[in-house]
Amino acid sequence: MPEGPFRFAQPRAPIITNFNPASGWSSQNQYPRYAADVNGDGYGDIIGFGFSGVLVSYNSGQNTYANAALISSNFGQTAGWTSNNRFPREVVDLNNDGRADLIGFGQAGAWVSLARADGTFTNPAIGIANFGVDQGWASQDGFARALGDVNGDGFSDIIGFGAAGTLVSLGNGDGTFQAAKTAVANFGVAQGWNSDNTYHRELADVNGDGKDDIIGFGIAGTWVATADVDGLFSPAQLVLNDFGANQGWSNNDSFPRLVADVNGDSFDDIIGFGIAGTLVSYAKVDGTFTAARLEALNFGANQGWASDNIYHRAIADMNSDGYADVIGFGTAGVLVGLNDGTIML
Repeated sequence: MPEGPFRFAQPRAPIITNFNPASGWSSQNQYPRYAADVNGDGYGDIIGFGFSGVLVSYNSGQNTYANAALISSNFGQTAGWTSNNRFPREVVDLNNDGRADLIGFGQAGAWVSLARADGTFTNPAIGIANFGVDQGWASQDGFARALGDVNGDGFSDIIGFGAAGTLVSLGNGDGTFQAAKTAVANFGVAQGWNSDNTYHRELADVNGDGKDDIIGFGIAGTWVATADVDGLFSPAQLVLNDFGANQGWSNNDSFPRLVADVNGDSFDDIIGFGIAGTLVSYAKVDGTFTAARLEALNFGANQGWASDNIYHRAIADMNSDGYADVIGFGTAGVLVGLNDGTIML
């Protein structure tokens, strides 16, 4: 595969000496961590769902980060959110105000806390009485749920990969959601996608039309079902013979895969954290992807990132330059591999 010059810079030191195992963040399942802009200033912040609730380390925009502060006593261990596999949580802008909100899939359904301009969050409220344990969504591994704008209206929608296929609940823009409907008869347990760890699925806009598509990492490689209209999807197509089980990507804990726009062309690319480091396959205008290119000698198994559950990796724009950066929650703290944006493929 092509190697060097590398797109992602080598981190020199942790940006925060927190959110790591030594600080009690022992696993992504128990204490999930994310990177997202929660105060709307354009810079990615660090969010952690801890023992007592939700903590945020705000990004100053000057390559410094504030000490983690408890900004919500909800969605943590003491509030009953004991496992991200059982009760998954996400940080995503639900109402298109530029600030990432909190959503958790609990016992009774999906709970939402909207971000306020002052950096606090509203009290959790039921966004929809669905996609929770009581409705049969017993685990994220068995029945994965994801957030994305699948109809291009600017509001995040809930996508659930269920027993019979993929369901969608369109967002209303106020933190509530419409009744679930079948979006495509694929990517569900009945079609063989019986474990998100084995056959991971993502939502991202791979064709630049403003609507998020389904990307599934299956046995033969990468499958894509592009968003159609009204939250529905076209039939899935095999678009790349890579990042699947047949190519050695045996599970998402050992070799996580994400999808984001790495080169700023409005087409979301595949990022895979493999053995040698961070690999990227760039989206092409015809709906296919380039061959994987090694873009960082870091964040891979050879550099000690042996499990995403212990050493979680994320993608977000941390310096507001329009390019997705790599964030790793490592042994010493949070590391960032900034994307220099100079290699345009």
